[in-house]
Amino acid sequence: MKNAKTPVSSSDRRFVTAILVSLAMLWAALLSGGCGNSNATSTGNGGDARKVIVTTTGMVGDMVSTLMGPDARVETIMGPGVDPHLYSPSRSVSVQLRGADIVVYNGLHLEGRLGEVLESRSGDEGTTIAIGEWLPHDRLLDADAGVHDPHIWMDVTLWSEAVEQVAQRLIALMPEHAEAIRERATAYRAELAQLDRFGAAAIESIPSSQRILVTAHDAFRYFGKRYGIEVHGVQGVSTISDAAIRDVNRLVDLITTRKVPAVFFESSVSPRQVKAIVEGARSRGQTVSSDWELLSDSMGATGSPTGNYIGMMRHNFSTIATALGGSVPTDDTLQSVESESND
Repeated sequence: MKNAKTPVSSSDRRFVTAILVSLAMLWAALLSGGCGNSNATSTGNGGDARKVIVTTTGMVGDMVSTLMGPDARVETIMGPGVDPHLYSPSRSVSVQLRGADIVVYNGLHLEGRLGEVLESRSGDEGTTIAIGEWLPHDRLLDADAGVHDPHIWMDVTLWSEAVEQVAQRLIALMPEHAEAIRERATAYRAELAQLDRFGAAAIESIPSSQRILVTAHDAFRYFGKRYGIEVHGVQGVSTISDAAIRDVNRLVDLITTRKVPAVFFESSVSPRQVKAIVEGARSRGQTVSSDWELLSDSMGATGSPTGNYIGMMRHNFSTIATALGGSVPTDDTLQSVESESND
């Protein structure tokens, strides 16, 4: 004899329906919180309707923040001490980039493994700005493998040109803020012109025979060309590959032969190979100072004096000048130099 079906009561049906509705609401909440775009400009952002601009390095973020002021939300992916050459994006960063209204990055292969994600946005109606692509190619330095050296911020005048190029593209994307962006760009470029004069005076104060800059990797070639100092890096333009023993020995020979007084670590690069150079020079009886750190591919801590581009570069100019026997320019020195140039 077959079992008779047990009738389902109306109360049971209401109970099951309530459970299904609750599960559906929970699933929707999980999708919204875990996979949605937390950077949305009109929803999910406390009513903040400003555009979201995502930048890669601290230097790019500082530039865009200066240009936009309160007119946009600027987010920077890479914090202090991060090496952009080796940076590998997490899933959350990929989501952040896809949800941004505008993305601004250095380009010229600086951002390494993040490059594929950035390039995938390149056709998004001009909402992705690769700074290096808009600079005059005759001002870009060649690097390994037929690409350009990406460390364009190390020449303050070239970075000032980058400010102008980025400002023009932001104005095209946000014409409602055109006047404010132009005003901020003009003021910022005036500050950069002053920074450039400060840097030139600092490096010029170093005795000519001691204007030799030895660093962890070859990030200062634009710096050397602009400010008249010979530059040598243990590694090449990128930090992806280790330096060979012959590269270390080559720099030890340089230091001992030319009596280089100091070598420099970089905040975003392993100090291991620089330490090998220092030990090699000392084993040959050459005293070389290694108490100096430069900021190459990332700025200093947020809120610190080196937590912005101008502070970062002033630190580099001052540190290099002091370590190699020069002096840090004073306001009086700069005014004197400017008066002479005007005459």
